[in-house]
Amino acid sequence: MTYINKLSIFKFLPTEILDIILQDVWYDFFTKNVLLGIKEKSNKLEQINERINKYIHRSNNCQNSVFIHELITYNKFIKNIINDKGTYMFLLKKYPKYHLSSLSINYINSCFGDIDINLRYICAYSVINGNPYMSYNNKYKFTNIIL
Repeated sequence: MTYINKLSIFKFLPTEILDIILQDVWYDFFTKNVLLGIKEKSNKLEQINERINKYIHRSNNCQNSVFIHELITYNKFIKNIINDKGTYMFLLKKYPKYHLSSLSINYINSCFGDIDINLRYICAYSVINGNPYMSYNNKYKFTNIIL
């Protein structure tokens, strides 16, 4: 409050009006940074699910260079979500359909060690979110991708 009182505009305002202004500023900051960030990440996960269903679960053609570049981008995104514990825990609780609970670094490194490091997280995500009977085939598709 002392910094705001030093500003010439806020010096003469009553504390009630100053509280209302600061509440609006804080709410705007919270809405823009936190809520919209979580919404963007959940939309990105939905986009990843759609692309994986189209190109990995339903198709045998995974060698498209544009799609491989997208997979590398998705891998970085999922790795960032796993490393950001706050976002990870929130998405885990809010969106259980993404099956993020099985994605731990130890699990990924032990079960997907034969996959290239640039595709390891997206491969684990694809196997976990795919058909359980086809998990070996989904993993095999990632072993055949040449970067």
